[in-house]
Amino acid sequence: MIAFIAKRLNDKQGAGQVSRPAIVIATAGVAVGLMVMILTVCITLGFKTEIHDMVRNTAGDLRLYNSPVIGVEGQGTLTIGDTLKADIDKFGDIERVERVVTTLGCLKTDSAFVGVQLVGRESQDTLGKNEIVISEKQAAKLGLKTGGKVMAYFFDNNVRARRFTIAGTYATHLSDFDDTQVFASMTTVRELTGLEDDQCHYAQLWFAGNEKTTADELPRDLQVLQGIRALMPTTPLCQPTIATTESLHPQVFSWLELLDLNVWVILVLMICVSGFTMMSGLFILILERTQMIGLMKALGARQRTLRGIFLYIAWIIMARGMVIGNVLALTFAWVQTTWRVVKLNPADYYIDAVPIAFPWAELIGLNVATMAVTIAILIVPTYIIGHISPVKAMHFD
Repeated sequence: MIAFIAKRLNDKQGAGQVSRPAIVIATAGVAVGLMVMILTVCITLGFKTEIHDMVRNTAGDLRLYNSPVIGVEGQGTLTIGDTLKADIDKFGDIERVERVVTTLGCLKTDSAFVGVQLVGRESQDTLGKNEIVISEKQAAKLGLKTGGKVMAYFFDNNVRARRFTIAGTYATHLSDFDDTQVFASMTTVRELTGLEDDQCHYAQLWFAGNEKTTADELPRDLQVLQGIRALMPTTPLCQPTIATTESLHPQVFSWLELLDLNVWVILVLMICVSGFTMMSGLFILILERTQMIGLMKALGARQRTLRGIFLYIAWIIMARGMVIGNVLALTFAWVQTTWRVVKLNPADYYIDAVPIAFPWAELIGLNVATMAVTIAILIVPTYIIGHISPVKAMHFD
């Protein structure tokens, strides 16, 4: 009976002149609120995923380096031969190990110069002996293009000059890399630094999975460090230390953490908007049907039954709004993922278009939470039914 009466009151013939626009507004409020919440979650997780992957692809998950000890000279490098590298590569869930050699210097043209860190990584060994890859930002500042020549000066105990050819450019839109890092072959950088083939300044490690802890809840970076120190016992000249990507680039990840607070603020506000829009619409429905409520009370209807009727109406309105909100949000997300319609300034946001992720478990949870909170809010206005007197309701106009 509750469902039958609720459906009749909610259809076009049953809805009154006042309640009809109220139902439309309530449906739109739920749809817009849920659409904003879904897009907020998708965009925020898209930002975090894309930027984290961008940093991870360049810097790895962990950095293994030789921690300096005060008063001990001769540090600053690690000796990682092919056998030791293979042993580290087999350890735990390490997917890849890459040795890195660096040196500081500057690139200079007739009109400008930039300070750089020349980086030699094993993945850049395809570069020629006097070839480098610079960032688009550095190329624009120096007025260089692919194929151009540039003089480089490196400062160690002596100043060394070398003429390089620009083999290509890259763009991460991350200032930590684009402002300073220039890539060359390992052979080139080792010649400039005087390191042996099995020596490096640090090694980058990539994990095979995404979990942050192991089964015994020990952070993976500490577990990896324990295993590496078993392979490379510590000495005054060898102090293997692990640093996470997050600790090496705190400004990027601090910015991403701020997004979490923004998400919670938006979710709370949108749930409040949806809930109070539904509440006002339900109040209007109840007041417009005051005479019907009084008549049903006079005929013996219980308050629980009357409240159930209006909660059922509210549930129909809310379900319709949630379906519309999900369709609109997911359609926009799909369009943005496919065609990247909404652009961004990479200088401010690190990427050139709004990123989208589809965390289906979180989206289902968001729908369930929205429904539960909204229904809990809607219980409040139904208590007004208990204060409606059948006698006074018959004369209500």
